[in-house]
Amino acid sequence: KTMHLTSREMLDEKIRHSLNSHQFLSKYSVRFYLHDVVQQLLYIRTDKPLEYIAKYFKSVKHATHVINRNFSYINATPRNRVCFVSLIEHTYSHIADTQTLSSDEFYQLILLLCPDFPESLIQIVYRILFFTSKTSLSGKRPQFRTLIEALLVYFFFREFFNEVLNVVFEHDTNSEVDVQKVLFKQLKSFCAANLKMNLATKEQVNEKKDHELKHMNPCYPSFDYFEQLFLKHHYIDDGLEKKMSFNEFCRLMFQELGSQSDIHGDIIRSMDLKCTPFTPRVARETHSNQKKHLAKILYYNDIKMQSKKVVKPATAPKSTSSTTKKKVSTPVDTTSVDEGESSGGSDVESESTGTASETDSDDDYT
Repeated sequence: KTMHLTSREMLDEKIRHSLNSHQFLSKYSVRFYLHDVVQQLLYIRTDKPLEYIAKYFKSVKHATHVINRNFSYINATPRNRVCFVSLIEHTYSHIADTQTLSSDEFYQLILLLCPDFPESLIQIVYRILFFTSKTSLSGKRPQFRTLIEALLVYFFFREFFNEVLNVVFEHDTNSEVDVQKVLFKQLKSFCAANLKMNLATKEQVNEKKDHELKHMNPCYPSFDYFEQLFLKHHYIDDGLEKKMSFNEFCRLMFQELGSQSDIHGDIIRSMDLKCTPFTPRVARETHSNQKKHLAKILYYNDIKMQSKKVVKPATAPKSTSSTTKKKVSTPVDTTSVDEGESSGGSDVESESTGTASETDSDDDYT
């Protein structure tokens, strides 16, 4: 496995150096992130613009840049799509993988992270998992882990699934087509057309520059991946005519890509090397970095909330200490009690301010 990853990375490096300037920038969505950070910088007008730009790209590296962003931003690049589904997984890690959820329950969890996320996308994924055939249901609701994996695959290859549904199955999720005669041939033409679009010539670049800032190049699996997939499950080259519906086709990809522990790397491996937005190693590192930095953000937020709760009662001993000073002149022997209360109040205040200063030092861009 290590030799396979190493050879793939060496081939990926060779391909990167063979791309022209436009193809390289388009592959990694560089123009999109530069355009977005400049827009934010002009809106905020900070006195430290270079530090703000550095924090922005630091958040992109750590995959925390999709927090509190709208759907148009999340949907704009392949990296954003992977990072957002990973954000859902890490944010709701306290939910058991075997926990079953309804479509509305799962959608409400996603709305907390992206208020304008389209409900139709969740309904499509849920319907694919819930319906086993034209008329019967699976009998049980999908598990949380299954929903996460299915959403990641469908959301990442969203344009590809839409084209397959519209062209091959003619907008009918339950209609069946011949795998070898119809589906296999159409997939070959789809993959070839997508590869040609990603590797646009220099004459086509000027026409696509403005379009690229708003629309990403769709992510399609490679034709070699489908050839291996259908051979593995005996859909072709066995002499039998087999049919498949759109739901069955989607579930087959969900099962194949989600069956391994490294689903992020498997999704990237299913694509052509000339179109992949990053390598499997980078996908795994991004997933783990997001988990670490999300835990850091949540930790500092908890400290800030705790410090605010401690600071509020710290103002009360100040008034009591002033009253105790007046009572000290009386012959009653209560000075020790009063001094203890006043000193205790100052200790609480000093601890809270110290905690607040530590939390304010965090400079992560969220």
